[in-house]
Amino acid sequence: MKIYLIWWPPKCWKTTLSKLLAKKKNISYISADTLQNIVFYETENKKIWKKFPHRELRKKFKNNDDFFQNNSAWKIIDEYKRQAKTSKKAIRSIVETYILDKESIIVEWYQITPELVFELKKEFWKENIEEIFLIKQDFELFLEWINKTNLSNDWILNWTKNKKTFWLIAKMVWEYWKYFKSESEKYDLKLVNMDKNFEEKIDYIVKSF
Repeated sequence: MKIYLIWWPPKCWKTTLSKLLAKKKNISYISADTLQNIVFYETENKKIWKKFPHRELRKKFKNNDDFFQNNSAWKIIDEYKRQAKTSKKAIRSIVETYILDKESIIVEWYQITPELVFELKKEFWKENIEEIFLIKQDFELFLEWINKTNLSNDWILNWTKNKKTFWLIAKMVWEYWKYFKSESEKYDLKLVNMDKNFEEKIDYIVKSF
């Protein structure tokens, strides 16, 4: 029995890793975004803006161009950090349930913060939990990479028309990585740089788990 906790930024092959790991281990995986949506619909209307600042702010802008040109990288990151806290109890509940049932599961997305992983490993014994934080550190490589995709629902390409906005998006994500890298090192958690050799690193992670 293991609980696998995976954090990812955009374009870091998180979905690929989750699916391969789930297939190899023959277990289920769930996006923390699903848990967050449940919390969202159970939140009183008057508290939504406070608990889900990023989600509510996005409603004011029609596309990435308007959104990123009117909001700084750190403002967006702070909103993500505040919003991630709304899922904390739900994620803990999933972890506790699967540990009590002696079953394995993968939980992934940005709500899996280093601080939360540290707390869960301390509460439920670190032997029961495996974590991995995927990042990229080469800004120019990432800026080039976000212009390439084969996904029909890619939020970066589908909602962006102005080429200057790609730089703003890359800047925000890059700053987010730096924050998570610092926090992961603070709590001595597993961190993998996905700048290059994606397939080899994904294969290595799956085998090592």
